[in-house]
Amino acid sequence: MALLAGTQLALPPVGAATLVQRPGVVEADTWVDQASPDANAGADRVLRAVDTPGSQAQTFLRVSLGGATGGPVVAARLRLQVDVNGHAGSDSGGNLHAAGCGWNEETLTWNTRPAVDPLGLASVGAVQRRQVVAFDFTAALEPGRDVYCFALSSESPTFDDVIYSSREGKSGPPAVEVLVDEAPTSTSTTTPPPVTTTSTQPPVTTTTTSASVTTTTVCGNGVAEPPLESCDGADDAACPGRCQGNCRCPGADDTFACLASGAGIVVGGTLADSYYTRSLAPGTVIDARDATFVHCSQPDPSNPCATNVYPVNLGPISAPGDCWAGGRIIGANRLDATWSEMHSPNNAGFMFENGSFTVDGIRVDDVGDGIRPRGGAGGFLIKDVWLSYIRDDCVENDHLNGGVVDDSLFDGCFSAFSARNLDTTIDGHTNLWTIQNTLVRLQPMPGPPEGGDLGHKGFFKWIDWGDPNSRSPMLALFNDVFMAEEQGQFSADRMGIPPGKLAACANNVMVWLGPGDYPAVLPDCFTVTKDRSVWDSAVAEWIRRHPELGP
Repeated sequence: MALLAGTQLALPPVGAATLVQRPGVVEADTWVDQASPDANAGADRVLRAVDTPGSQAQTFLRVSLGGATGGPVVAARLRLQVDVNGHAGSDSGGNLHAAGCGWNEETLTWNTRPAVDPLGLASVGAVQRRQVVAFDFTAALEPGRDVYCFALSSESPTFDDVIYSSREGKSGPPAVEVLVDEAPTSTSTTTPPPVTTTSTQPPVTTTTTSASVTTTTVCGNGVAEPPLESCDGADDAACPGRCQGNCRCPGADDTFACLASGAGIVVGGTLADSYYTRSLAPGTVIDARDATFVHCSQPDPSNPCATNVYPVNLGPISAPGDCWAGGRIIGANRLDATWSEMHSPNNAGFMFENGSFTVDGIRVDDVGDGIRPRGGAGGFLIKDVWLSYIRDDCVENDHLNGGVVDDSLFDGCFSAFSARNLDTTIDGHTNLWTIQNTLVRLQPMPGPPEGGDLGHKGFFKWIDWGDPNSRSPMLALFNDVFMAEEQGQFSADRMGIPPGKLAACANNVMVWLGPGDYPAVLPDCFTVTKDRSVWDSAVAEWIRRHPELGP
């Protein structure tokens, strides 16, 4: 999933709905030019829109919802990628309008273009090359209708044209995403996996050890025992009927919670240089919700971005407790760059060395490592973040810190979690790394180091795999959904959990879409399924609960 900008899907409220995202089809796309009123551009690799008087250009698209017969369509959007051309960006991504469908891609011209509704459905502000944007056309949906046609017009006050990739283009072609309500016919309420409701669950005793605390809890004894338990039993008053299999209540959306105390620093605008500081005061809250940071590790003549390998780089402080809230870190890197190209120079979207630091509600796409806590970052909390197309580790914790990843979406990792350091003076075996309420998908990336066109590693990259005395941290896994479509480029057992490193575990799901059985043996706290909709439903629900992050 590439980074999106623009309008968001208008999702329905929580209820009995089971929301599943399905692909639609872009059946035709072209653009017409007022300056060449009889010319046809159906075979062009780009789509263009500009509002210059006397030489306007409009893009036309015909889309199908793809049948979407699994249930009623509740939301839909059109996804376009700004072309790789250095002049493709604009101060206006355009406005999408409903249009007539009586046209043919191979013959449409300015003089034969269909009628266009003057009222726009969705608009997008400033865009840059390679950016993926989304136009929500839910308002145009009609019951039983499958095919829709649209015109895209520019709204640039400076008459700056915008250029998107077409179906024939070299970068991402147009796409349609459809959200379908596939609720079962039963009248019972369905909550997306892995949340469970049960009053017969057997007691589970969990012992969690960290450098400073040992906690024993018994899930199922009717007593909520913090910090690992927030409820115990299906009828617990803390969350009646919704207590999960790990004795925790489903999390409400508390994205940007640290802003409640007020922000000491506000960061905004688009930054092509690193936000670098070594002088944050203890307890500082940074509000970056209106900031966009451009990451670039692969500048070359075909990709003339400005080198920026650490868009956010926060240094150590003498006292803990800082929080970073919001912000979008956009990779301007070539989508086909190989692993070795993306790995050199060393780079990460968000890096910090601050103790007890909170990373809250950031969006990261197309970078080397997604988030990197370094030495001194023990006790970190990474929450409500959305990472996609991460070319190496989604979280590189190679200084072996203890910390928590909570309620996050990692939709495309070469390797998900790394805790591997060759420096034998760094020892984190008494630390605990908790990953909870989080969705994690491995994604094959271009040019993996072991060869082949595409490939990935595993969910966990640990020191001395198989050695319970490894210096890597202990793991606690609660209420997570993992998905893989193929085995990583190593032995099958490396698709599992690091042996001897699981301190606590409950209520996890592994979605396996590869051939045969899952390659590794997983502990009993995992349920393995080949049903893709388990992942899709969990992602749709996560996105619904995190509207602030955008797609």
